[in-house]
Amino acid sequence: MLRLDRLCRHCIDVWNAVDERVLCLEKVPYEVQRKNGERIYQLLAQKEFYKEDPSALLEYVKKDRIWNLQVLSEEDGKEFCRITKQFIDEARAFDDQLDDAAIFQALRNVWIILMLGLLMRGTFYYHDAVFSYSMLYPYTDNFLDDPTVSDEEKREFNKRLRRRLKGHAYEQPKEQEEKIDCLIGKIESVFHREEYPLVYESLLCIQKGQEDSLKQGAWREDLLYISVQKGGSSVLADGYLLDGKLHEEEQRFCMEYGFSLQLADDLQDMKEDREHDHYTLFCYEPCESLVKRLLVFMQDMMKRQRICTQKEICGIVEKGCLFLVLGVVILHQEEFTKGFLHEVYAAFPLHASQIAKILDADKPTLGDLMNLFETGTAVINK
Repeated sequence: MLRLDRLCRHCIDVWNAVDERVLCLEKVPYEVQRKNGERIYQLLAQKEFYKEDPSALLEYVKKDRIWNLQVLSEEDGKEFCRITKQFIDEARAFDDQLDDAAIFQALRNVWIILMLGLLMRGTFYYHDAVFSYSMLYPYTDNFLDDPTVSDEEKREFNKRLRRRLKGHAYEQPKEQEEKIDCLIGKIESVFHREEYPLVYESLLCIQKGQEDSLKQGAWREDLLYISVQKGGSSVLADGYLLDGKLHEEEQRFCMEYGFSLQLADDLQDMKEDREHDHYTLFCYEPCESLVKRLLVFMQDMMKRQRICTQKEICGIVEKGCLFLVLGVVILHQEEFTKGFLHEVYAAFPLHASQIAKILDADKPTLGDLMNLFETGTAVINK
C-alpha cells in the first residue's frame, strides 16, 4: 500500500528545513554564455529538423556544453532521440487533432520518465504505459485547468475518471473520455491490476491531488500540502511506470522532484493564476524568497539522493531543474530585485542580449526553451 500522506509529510519537513541564505549560484563565463546562445539560436532555426531524421538532435547531444549531455553514451544518445521521434509519431497517429503544444506537453513527461529510468535503473524505459500515461495530460490536466469549465463539470469529470482508474468502465463515455479510456486500457495491458496494484494506487494519488486542488482555499498550510501531493504524486506515478515497483528512497526522490517541478510550473503560471484567483504558494510568500528556497531545495535534493551513483547523470537533472527555474525568473523579472536578477543572469547559460534574440516573435518563447532544457535536450516542435 502506498503511504502517500507519510511521503508528503516527509517532503514538507525537508522543505521547511531549507535555508534560502545558503543559495550559491555558479557563474557562467561570458564567452561560454555567448557561444551557447549562438548554438541554440542556430538550432532553433532548424524548425523541422527532427521530423524525418533525428541526427541533428543526436549531434546536439554529442556536442552539448550547457547540460554536459556528452556524458551519455552514443548508444543512449541515439536511443533518446529515437524514443523522442517515436513518441511524436505515435501521438499524432493516436489523435491527429492534437496541436503541437499538447503533444509537447505530453513529451515533457516522457522525458522525465526517461531521465528517471537512467537515474534509478541505468537505462531508458519506453513502452505503451509510458506513452499512455504521458498522453493523459492533454486530455485531463488541460480540461481541469480550463477557467471556462465550471467547477461542477470538473467535479463530475473527476468522479468518472476516478471510477475508470479503479478499473470500472465508463458509462456512455464522451469523445474525450473515449480517448482517456483507450489510454488507461493501454496501461492495463502492460501492468495487470492484480500483479501491479501500486501502479494504479499512484495514478489514484494523482487524481486525489487534482481533486483537492479544486478545493484550494486561502490557507498556506493547505496549499503547501496540496502542492506536494499534486506535484509529487505525478512523478511518483512516472517512477512506478518504469517497471511497476519503487523502494522508499526512490519514492521520496520522486515526491521531491515532482514538488520541485510543481513549484516551477506555479511560478511560470503566476500571473495567469492571479488573474483567475487561483491560489498557489506564490500568493502568500514573497516571490524572491520562495524561488531562492526552491533553488536550494533542488540542489539539496540531488546531493541527498541515494538512488543514483552516476554523478554525470545527476548533473544533467540538476542543471535541468536549475535552468528551468532561472529561465522563468527572467520571464517574470519585474517580480524580483535587481540584485537577485544580477545573480540569475550571471548563472544562466545564455547571455542577456541573446535571450532577447531568441524571444523574437517568430521563435519559441523562452518558457518553451526552458521546458525543453528540463531534460537536457533541445527538440523544438515548431
